[in-house]
Amino acid sequence: YAPTLDPAATILGENQWSWLEEQLQVPARLRLIGTSLQALSTGSQWEGWAMMPRERQRLFDTIRASGAGGVLFVSGDTHWAELARVQPVDSGVRYPLYELTTSGLNQGWEFTQILNPHRIGLPYWKPNWGLIEIDWEQPDPLLRMQALGEDGRGIRYQLRLSDLQPEPSVGSVPR
Repeated sequence: YAPTLDPAATILGENQWSWLEEQLQVPARLRLIGTSLQALSTGSQWEGWAMMPRERQRLFDTIRASGAGGVLFVSGDTHWAELARVQPVDSGVRYPLYELTTSGLNQGWEFTQILNPHRIGLPYWKPNWGLIEIDWEQPDPLLRMQALGEDGRGIRYQLRLSDLQPEPSVGSVPR
C-alpha cells in the first residue's frame, strides 16, 4: 500500500459528497460521521483516508466550508482501538477533530509498530467494542468515549460539546 494523489482514486463518489455537504447544513449540535476506514490516523500503511490525501483534505475542506460544528468521527476495521485528534492547524477546520476507532469484537492485533502522530494516549490491542455516551442534561453536554475489552480495560476519554465548536474567525459573525 502507498498513498496516491491520483484524482481518479476516490473514497466517496460525487453523490456521497453532495449528500455530506447537505447533511452538514442541517442544524445539529452533534454530528457523528461513521466511516469504516480511519479518517484522522496517518500512521497505518493500510486502508485509510490518509492513503488518499486528496480525499482526506476534501473531507476537511467540506467540514470547514460548511461552518458546521460538533463533528465527531467513529471508525473501525483496524483490529485495535485508539482515539485520535487532529488540530485545526493540520485540518483547516476551526476546532479539533476527534475520532474513536474500535474493532474487533472477537480478535485483537498487537502490532506495536503502528505509529499515529494524532493518537491520544495508547492504543488498545485486545478485542473491544465502542461506546459514546452523551450527557445532554448538562449546560455544556459531556461526551464520554470508550473502547473497552471484556475485562473493562481499554480507552476512556471525555470532552465537552463546546470543544467541538468552531472558534470565531477574526471579523466573522458566530453562526
